[in-house]
Amino acid sequence: MNIGIMGTGYVGLVHGAVLSSYGFNVSCMDVDEHKIKQLSAGVSPIYEPELEQLIQRGIAGGTLSFTSDAQQVVQMSDVIFIAVGTPSKKDGSADLSYVQGVVQTISNYLNGYKVIVCKSTLPVGSSSRIAKQLNGALQASGASFRVDVASNPEFLRQGQAVSDALSPSRIVIGTDSDTARQMLQSIYSIQIARGVPVLFTNPETAEMVKYASNSFLAVKISFINELALLAEKVGAKIDDIAEGMGLDSRISPHFLQAGPGYGGSCFPKDTEAVVDIGRRNGEPLFVVQAQLTRIRNRSRRWLRRLAKRWRRTVAD
Repeated sequence: MNIGIMGTGYVGLVHGAVLSSYGFNVSCMDVDEHKIKQLSAGVSPIYEPELEQLIQRGIAGGTLSFTSDAQQVVQMSDVIFIAVGTPSKKDGSADLSYVQGVVQTISNYLNGYKVIVCKSTLPVGSSSRIAKQLNGALQASGASFRVDVASNPEFLRQGQAVSDALSPSRIVIGTDSDTARQMLQSIYSIQIARGVPVLFTNPETAEMVKYASNSFLAVKISFINELALLAEKVGAKIDDIAEGMGLDSRISPHFLQAGPGYGGSCFPKDTEAVVDIGRRNGEPLFVVQAQLTRIRNRSRRWLRRLAKRWRRTVAD
């Protein structure tokens, strides 16, 4: 099976390198010529443990290639993963301009049945809209074939992306097409055979799983940070509180480390985006919105503390 990856950012590069290690012919496409040249030489533009070695093995084995030729990737691939960024706009909504650019590129070069897989984190309903857009264009052009679109969100952690891709906590596939389901099941057959849980559902649910997961973890972080403020005032030890909570298997100790807030590329934009989705659909997400307010206040408080300490240091 030939697989195309549109976008060689964090998600696309890791996903492409891992799939090539399973023996699939993977071609990764990007408009950045310098990055393509760098990757073709086996040099990764980002650091992730084992990633560069995986890229080099894929190139040497002939299962992984890099190109800026979108037409070649689209027309030679059976499955095409969209893996470009969806940064936040000023209003908190997801910027889909990169995704739309890729979808238009795919539409320009379609030459037969393909499964288009949305690996990027997209607002609920995006996969279905992309399917309508692509199949509408094909119908208008008189094409005798159609395409299927599926949602397959990623759950990669920075610093552990390769291990997460090789041994994911779960695989979520959202599609209404039996053919697309079978093709994606084949792509992930090695992980499934190893016992990795897999959820087959519709595209809207798959899209929502990613937002729900990141929003829940963000709320958990904000909760322990809020308790830390109270613990400080009453003389309690927040680390011991977190340990005591984490001993409850229903809660677990993960994401119970108090601190200035959360960072990374996903939590901030995904929580903003899911609040925007709720607002647009007339269902305000009060809990997620509250943690957004709390995290901003928490960050400002830490900045004030750092500034105060810095002034004391300078004064001394």
